[in-house]
Amino acid sequence: MREVWEMVASGKPRLIGPMVISKVVHGRGFFIGPVMYYLLAPLAIIFKWNVILITKALLFMWWLTALGILIWISKRFSWLAGLAAYGIFASLPFLIDFSHKIWNPNFLPLIGIGFFWLLEEIWRKEKKWHWFLLGFFLGLGINFHYSAFLWLLFFLSILALGWRRKKFKFFHLGLPLFVLGIIIGDLPLFLFELRHNFYNLQTVFFIAQHGIFEGKEEFALGRHNLLALIPVFFWGLAYLIHQFEKKFGFQKTLILILIVFLFLVSNIDWQKEWSPTMPKGWNVTKQQKVAQMICQDVKKEKTDCKFEVAATIHGDTRATALRWWLSREGCTPMRVEDYPQAKTLYLIAPESRPPEEETVWEVSVIKPFEVVKERSLKDGIIFYKLEKTEESK
Repeated sequence: MREVWEMVASGKPRLIGPMVISKVVHGRGFFIGPVMYYLLAPLAIIFKWNVILITKALLFMWWLTALGILIWISKRFSWLAGLAAYGIFASLPFLIDFSHKIWNPNFLPLIGIGFFWLLEEIWRKEKKWHWFLLGFFLGLGINFHYSAFLWLLFFLSILALGWRRKKFKFFHLGLPLFVLGIIIGDLPLFLFELRHNFYNLQTVFFIAQHGIFEGKEEFALGRHNLLALIPVFFWGLAYLIHQFEKKFGFQKTLILILIVFLFLVSNIDWQKEWSPTMPKGWNVTKQQKVAQMICQDVKKEKTDCKFEVAATIHGDTRATALRWWLSREGCTPMRVEDYPQAKTLYLIAPESRPPEEETVWEVSVIKPFEVVKERSLKDGIIFYKLEKTEESK
């Protein structure tokens, strides 16, 4: 949201999105595309940068995905299979967890429906424009998240099988159209690569060479990567339901679907407060509250642009989310590389990590210091105000 704010304020569209911070080697990382920023910008303006309202608006996207699954599966198999897929999609706890986030992989299920529907259409009744749109959906998916590359495994399998059976009439024209579609769908990032000597591509190879191959980075798929395969999962599920319906009839199939649906609904945690990737106790409301506390103190002490913030409750030790809320409240911390020059540090830490024992650079760089303020934020989180002592100055 901070980068969206900067894009809107400058009036210049960005060619890259956020860095993939889970894959940084020797300080070098690659970026995903900026299409998500283009989507968030008008929503942010409409809802006056209220991220909770923006998140609620994006729930509509999840309903569109469910509706897309219903229509796609109903036409491919039967309306009962489509309705079952719709109900299971809406009640699957795994997907409910992700629906509460403004996160780029969340857009892949919706885009993936378009990709796999077109892949199926090319196999059944190929048309030239199918190839271009198929590439466009792949490029758009990659722009949101690199796990869309998993779709290529299915495309190449269908391509190889179709080539073997001499099924594709427009293959020689279709493949260039497919590549053109990818470029158009991923155009901002493609332009960035051309302007910066293919930095992203070089960085991917660099990370593979100096990270994965040297054992410093693990090649692993996280839970969010599975979002790209949601259309495949529901197509397979609908196929099994349809086969069950053909063998055992409508009534027994309906009973089975209701049992599965009730089981999923019973396993939804209706009282859940924290998302799987959210530190317990550190939600949006509390971030805003802490930002207000800091800004009140900053304005009182007249230390605007002369303080730093840090957090040790998660991996983002430079507290970029908190920096966003501080900017919205009208006070600005120093730059993320200026910690050694800061005289005041506001720290958010768990009870188990007191600042005196902290080893992360953002805190240790200002030692020795004095704890001038300490306040419990509940849920095992402490708010500290640290001041450099004369010895460290």
